[in-house]
Amino acid sequence: MTNSNTVTEAHPVSVIGALKQGFSAALGHLWISLVFWGVSLLLALLAALPFRSLLLGEAGNSLMVKDLMKGFDYTFLNDFMQSYGAGFTPVLNQSVLLLGLQYLLLIFLVGGLVKVLWGQPQLEYRSIFWSGAGTYFWRMLRLSVFFLLIHGLVLVVFGFLYFKVVKGFSPQALESEGIITSSLSWLVPLYVLVAALPMMWQDYAKVFLVKNNNRFIWSSIGEGGRFVIRHFAKTYPLYLLNMVLVLVLFMVNYFLVSLFDISSLGTIIGTFLLSQLFVFVRYAMKMVNQGSIVALMR
Repeated sequence: MTNSNTVTEAHPVSVIGALKQGFSAALGHLWISLVFWGVSLLLALLAALPFRSLLLGEAGNSLMVKDLMKGFDYTFLNDFMQSYGAGFTPVLNQSVLLLGLQYLLLIFLVGGLVKVLWGQPQLEYRSIFWSGAGTYFWRMLRLSVFFLLIHGLVLVVFGFLYFKVVKGFSPQALESEGIITSSLSWLVPLYVLVAALPMMWQDYAKVFLVKNNNRFIWSSIGEGGRFVIRHFAKTYPLYLLNMVLVLVLFMVNYFLVSLFDISSLGTIIGTFLLSQLFVFVRYAMKMVNQGSIVALMR
């Protein structure tokens, strides 16, 4: 006779199974992707409007502005900066401040995202999202700063490695100048594979922070690192698979934009709408990634 009190052990989810659950989570909570997209669009418009006013005010009657519609014009940019660089500096400073604000707002929203994905609320998930965003903001911020330092260290190491490979860019030491670019063909993919490790570690630490409501980030960092190491055969392939999907998304977007001949208002509007669709899908893919991580942890 089977004991009715026996607890059935759950089967661990596969990499593909976790990815499928990530897509289900993203489709089930598209409203969250809209929030991420709306914040980014608002701040992008706030950054673009002052530059548009400066450009039209200083060079609005120039025929060179129309030439810009055909693509990048270095001559125009150089002349513009020499003539109106002083007016451009405050606009650039404002844009930098808005980028910083966007970074903080996205960190704020991530707390709500992870709270919803881990809690799997059936009702009122909007209130859970906003309460989670507020509850975990400062801890998510400290976590992000910690991993920014790690990302910076990885970047410095690879920058030093590249500097050594190209022999300090010395023409006398280099056998061929082609090595300056050819070495990037293996160094950049290697950097991506290595940089994915702290990125993955950070995403798992986020979930542990919310799951256990850790007061200090160090507990979440340790728990996330241990989980990644114990299940590395699944966590790393899953993370790389999510990165490949994002790369494919970038390639598709680039291909579609290249089909437009930007020479009229209609094509400008078309490329703008396409780019905004891409941004929205990119945030949805962020949910797929985080949702697949939650599925694997369950």
